[in-house]
Amino acid sequence: MLIYSIPLQVLLISLIKANITLATIVMLTFVINARFFLMSLSIVHHFKQERLIKTLPALLILSASSFTVSHVKFNDKRIDSPFKYYLGVAFAAYITTFIATPIGFYIAFINNDVVLNHIFTIALGIHFTALTAMRWPNIRLIVATVFGFLMMPLFKDIFSINVTILLVPFFTAFIMLLSKREKLTP
Repeated sequence: MLIYSIPLQVLLISLIKANITLATIVMLTFVINARFFLMSLSIVHHFKQERLIKTLPALLILSASSFTVSHVKFNDKRIDSPFKYYLGVAFAAYITTFIATPIGFYIAFINNDVVLNHIFTIALGIHFTALTAMRWPNIRLIVATVFGFLMMPLFKDIFSINVTILLVPFFTAFIMLLSKREKLTP
């Protein structure tokens, strides 16, 4: 409930069932959550007018969704305060997480209703598709998302799902960095 990362929640459930050591769980938690450090670095410069004592606690409720929604709007001149906009988005996402996580756990593991599982799977897909579409016209980010989506089944057939959850995002980021590097080289 206190883990604010859907991939990590899914991974932890399978790791706990497999009796994985605490050290392995801590290492995987660090690796998966490293992306939040990068997201924080990416948006913190928009909060220059805010004091550090306000900014640091606010970044604790950063999620992939609140990052994407906020980051897309930060350059919108109609936003008076990027920090306040971020707080509104992040608090709404955080509260939704505390409501949705127990419901998702109940549906997936206690009730095990196949129809509801499929409905939530579709809803999550729509949610992340909408977040991806918000990145238009930045085609590189959209291509990275589609590439990651297409690589999941391939990697899942080669590796276990636990490894795939870790490998695909890093592989996708690596490919995107290489493509950017190619463009910068004269």
